[in-house]
Amino acid sequence: MIEHHIIGTIAEVGPRDEDGNIIGPPLIHEGWHVDIYAEGLAERPDLEPYVVMPSSRHHVFSRRAADTVALKFPDEATGRAVLGLD
Repeated sequence: MIEHHIIGTIAEVGPRDEDGNIIGPPLIHEGWHVDIYAEGLAERPDLEPYVVMPSSRHHVFSRRAADTVALKFPDEATGRAVLGLD
């Protein structure tokens, strides 16, 4: 099994007003998110369709952002099945 870090559902704080007060609901990013090492993608090219390029990272492996590959699955069940986590 490849080394991975489950992020799961990503939620960010909602919009803020000019004073910094939260004025809206959190922003929920669609999908179920998992990070793997680049070497894992080399071992599992079938994961390529799930690779995403996030504008900001919520996790990197040991400060190795260049070696961290972000995956996004439509839902947790799909992600677990594809990664063989069940």
